[in-house]
Amino acid sequence: VLRLKNSFWCYTCCCCGEGFLQPTDPCCWSQDKFCCCTQSTTSGEECCGPKGCCKGLNKCFCCVSHSKFPPDPCMCAVCNFFIVGQPPSSNGADAAEAAYLQN
Repeated sequence: VLRLKNSFWCYTCCCCGEGFLQPTDPCCWSQDKFCCCTQSTTSGEECCGPKGCCKGLNKCFCCVSHSKFPPDPCMCAVCNFFIVGQPPSSNGADAAEAAYLQN
Protein backbone atom coordinates (compact mmCIF):
# COMPACT_ATOMS: atom_id res chain seq x y z
CA VAL A 1 0.00 0.00 0.00
CA LEU A 2 1.39 3.36 -0.96
CA ARG A 3 1.76 5.93 1.78
CA LEU A 4 0.92 9.12 -0.08
CA LYS A 5 1.23 11.24 3.08
CA ASN A 6 5.00 10.41 3.04
CA SER A 7 5.39 11.69 -0.54
CA PHE A 8 7.34 14.79 -1.53
CA TRP A 9 4.91 16.65 -3.80
CA CYS A 10 6.52 18.68 -6.63
CA TYR A 11 3.16 20.19 -7.50
CA THR A 12 -0.52 19.56 -7.12
CA CYS A 13 -3.31 21.58 -8.69
CA CYS A 14 -7.04 20.90 -8.74
CA CYS A 15 -7.38 17.25 -9.75
CA CYS A 16 -3.79 16.06 -10.30
CA GLY A 17 -0.26 16.23 -8.94
CA GLU A 18 3.19 14.66 -9.13
CA GLY A 19 5.80 13.89 -6.53
CA PHE A 20 8.37 11.43 -5.22
CA LEU A 21 8.21 8.41 -2.93
CA GLN A 22 10.84 5.80 -1.95
CA PRO A 23 11.80 3.74 -5.05
CA THR A 24 11.18 0.26 -3.59
CA ASP A 25 8.49 -1.90 -1.96
CA PRO A 26 7.00 -2.13 -4.57
CA CYS A 27 9.08 -0.73 -7.45
CA CYS A 28 6.00 -0.20 -9.65
CA TRP A 29 2.38 0.28 -8.62
CA SER A 30 -0.67 1.81 -10.29
CA GLN A 31 -4.38 1.90 -9.79
CA ASP A 32 -6.54 3.57 -12.42
CA LYS A 33 -10.24 4.21 -12.98
CA PHE A 34 -12.07 5.65 -15.97
CA CYS A 35 -15.87 5.71 -15.72
CA CYS A 36 -16.81 2.08 -14.95
CA CYS A 37 -13.39 0.57 -15.86
CA THR A 38 -10.60 -0.07 -13.35
CA GLN A 39 -7.04 -1.33 -13.73
CA SER A 40 -4.23 -2.08 -11.30
CA THR A 41 -0.54 -2.96 -11.64
CA THR A 42 2.13 -3.90 -9.11
CA SER A 43 5.66 -5.26 -9.06
CA GLY A 44 4.90 -6.92 -5.73
CA GLU A 45 4.35 -10.40 -7.26
CA GLU A 46 6.81 -13.30 -7.40
CA CYS A 47 9.08 -13.09 -10.46
CA CYS A 48 8.18 -16.56 -11.71
CA GLY A 49 5.52 -17.99 -9.38
CA PRO A 50 2.29 -19.92 -10.04
CA LYS A 51 1.14 -17.28 -12.53
CA GLY A 52 4.33 -17.64 -14.63
CA CYS A 53 6.75 -14.85 -15.60
CA CYS A 54 4.26 -12.92 -17.76
CA LYS A 55 0.48 -13.24 -17.69
CA GLY A 56 -2.52 -11.38 -19.05
CA LEU A 57 -6.27 -11.96 -18.86
CA ASN A 58 -8.51 -9.32 -20.44
CA LYS A 59 -12.16 -8.84 -21.38
CA CYS A 60 -13.78 -5.94 -23.21
CA PHE A 61 -17.49 -6.38 -23.94
CA CYS A 62 -17.67 -9.79 -25.69
CA CYS A 63 -13.96 -10.07 -26.59
CA VAL A 64 -11.57 -11.97 -24.33
CA SER A 65 -7.80 -12.47 -24.54
CA HIS A 66 -5.22 -14.39 -22.52
CA SER A 67 -1.45 -14.78 -22.44
CA LYS A 68 0.98 -16.63 -20.21
CA PHE A 69 4.69 -17.41 -20.35
CA PRO A 70 5.80 -20.06 -19.89
CA PRO A 71 2.60 -21.60 -21.24
CA ASP A 72 0.95 -24.11 -18.92
CA PRO A 73 -0.48 -26.00 -20.73
CA CYS A 74 0.73 -25.33 -24.27
CA MET A 75 -2.14 -24.50 -26.69
CA CYS A 76 -2.49 -23.82 -30.40
CA ALA A 77 -5.87 -23.04 -32.00
CA VAL A 78 -7.53 -21.33 -34.97
CA CYS A 79 -11.26 -20.49 -35.07
CA ASN A 80 -11.87 -22.42 -31.83
CA PHE A 81 -10.29 -25.60 -33.32
CA PHE A 82 -7.52 -26.73 -30.97
CA ILE A 83 -4.62 -28.41 -32.76
CA VAL A 84 -2.64 -28.66 -29.50
CA GLY A 85 -4.16 -28.63 -26.01
CA GLN A 86 -7.62 -27.63 -24.82
CA PRO A 87 -9.39 -24.27 -24.36
CA PRO A 88 -8.06 -22.24 -21.40
CA SER A 89 -9.68 -23.30 -18.13
CA SER A 90 -9.96 -21.74 -14.72
CA ASN A 91 -7.55 -23.65 -12.52
CA GLY A 92 -5.44 -22.76 -9.50
CA ALA A 93 -4.26 -19.15 -9.28
CA ASP A 94 -6.36 -18.08 -12.30
CA ALA A 95 -9.73 -19.36 -10.98
CA ALA A 96 -10.86 -16.11 -9.31
CA GLU A 97 -9.83 -14.01 -12.32
CA ALA A 98 -11.57 -16.34 -14.80
CA ALA A 99 -14.72 -16.40 -12.65
CA TYR A 100 -14.73 -12.59 -12.70
CA LEU A 101 -14.72 -12.63 -16.52
CA GLN A 102 -17.85 -14.76 -16.54
CA ASN A 103 -19.87 -11.99 -14.81
